[in-house]
Amino acid sequence: MQKQLEKLIGLPVLVDEPLKKYTTFKIGGPAKFFVVVNNKAQLFKAVKAAVDLKIPFIVLGGGSNVLIADKGIDGLVIKLEPGETEIKGNRIKVFAGSLLGHFIREAVKSGFAGLEFAANIPGTVGGAVFGNAGAYGHGVGDFVDEVEVIVIDREVGLRVLAKEECGFAYRESVFKRNKNWIISEVTFALAKEVSVEEKLAAIDAEWKKRLCSQPLDLPSAGCSFKNLLYSNDLNRFESWAVKGKLPAAKF
Repeated sequence: MQKQLEKLIGLPVLVDEPLKKYTTFKIGGPAKFFVVVNNKAQLFKAVKAAVDLKIPFIVLGGGSNVLIADKGIDGLVIKLEPGETEIKGNRIKVFAGSLLGHFIREAVKSGFAGLEFAANIPGTVGGAVFGNAGAYGHGVGDFVDEVEVIVIDREVGLRVLAKEECGFAYRESVFKRNKNWIISEVTFALAKEVSVEEKLAAIDAEWKKRLCSQPLDLPSAGCSFKNLLYSNDLNRFESWAVKGKLPAAKF
């Protein structure tokens, strides 16, 4: 089966690869088969190979917010790695496996603004769009132009969704409700910015703040908080609220 996968995907496929090396919790047993991809063509081939050979598979991004059992994964693990970025005007097209923070920093260096609030959120671009990750009242979905997904139906195909079709809401998206879709590429629409050094300094200041308040050198889920929205008539929660939201940590 390993040789069949390698022939269909065109990449080396490892056997019994320990997954603890790829998760922020630093736990996880072996993957029966394991392949690394760094562009959407490779990802498509890997997914199609698994479907055609009827092998169970999962797509693993940055490895945050993931729990993998000690027994591992009895199937193919497709590990996403950072890929190329394409800029056309104010549109930036990014592979889903690209690290969110690195992409945002590079975008700022290239003179684009808008996503700085998410520059220190762990994970990949695909994962961030899947969950509409965000901070300080903003979500990455606010700046999405379109999303390309691999659709697994009777056949494996591609579909491009405009922002309006993505169903972005607070930590929500249409991708959460369609388990047979895999985000392969995201196009962001960003504004041109002249104060590059100022933006980078703000990102660095936020990172230093996190270093002082969070044990980033220890295994963890990564980032998994979701504030609970509540109605104004719940006065007993008023003292806990911050701008109309109830911190999940209070529970």
